[in-house]
Amino acid sequence: MELHILEHRVRVLRLARPGLRLYTHPLVKLLFLPRRSRCKFFSLTETPEDYTLMVDEEGFKELPPSEFLQVAEATWLVLNVASPSGAAQAAGVTKIARSVIAPLAEHHVSVLMLSTYQTDFILVREQDLAVVTHTLAREFDIYREVGGEPVPVAREDSSNGCPRAQHGPSPTVHPVQSPQNRFCVLTLDPETLPAIATTLIDVLFYSHSASAFLGPLSCRPFPVTPRRRRAVTPAPAPSPFSPSPSSRATSPSSWTPRRRRSSPATCC
Repeated sequence: MELHILEHRVRVLRLARPGLRLYTHPLVKLLFLPRRSRCKFFSLTETPEDYTLMVDEEGFKELPPSEFLQVAEATWLVLNVASPSGAAQAAGVTKIARSVIAPLAEHHVSVLMLSTYQTDFILVREQDLAVVTHTLAREFDIYREVGGEPVPVAREDSSNGCPRAQHGPSPTVHPVQSPQNRFCVLTLDPETLPAIATTLIDVLFYSHSASAFLGPLSCRPFPVTPRRRRAVTPAPAPSPFSPSPSSRATSPSSWTPRRRRSSPATCC
């Protein structure tokens, strides 16, 4: 089998749930607008406690620091196990665990697993790469991507300065927890992503209780009734016999127009 060391240099981050609202914009950009970012490796995993992000260095630049974001110190490299040409299926997790994870565990090398619909990735710390290549050189043909092209890693170069594994019984037994979640694994053509972007945004960022994220700043929906416009009729022009405002105020119902007194005519 072949082991490919990809070009991505990945950072692992933890995002607390209350801080999700601060990172909605950069996450939407990384997820749905890949042409506006140089990020080539991005993973978002949601758990009941928090969110885990795996992004390369370009994607890491899109995430501003805050009290809600914790960044692991180590930089991780991405490994991919490829089956020989002509194989019907890619190497499964069982084969990877037996031929990759178990030998690395004997050399005390910690790994992270990231499975997708089509392949499985193994993440190792950059500082452990020499031990990784030395340990797996007997089992795999190792290639490292340089400029997008695979370059063979010489076996002599992978064995310099690496300690030998101390074989023996491993009495340590780790507990295994199995959550009750049931998953449906799907694959999606990136060209069709805009058609379901609205649904994915709703599921990722707005499908939870608003009080869990916003606390006292949560908004309560209320009905909105449109107001009707009143017809405006122009007021009639005042009549010369109209009462004055003062007289209307004193006796609006008993008002009687006063007659003019006629003065006697005089003639010369």
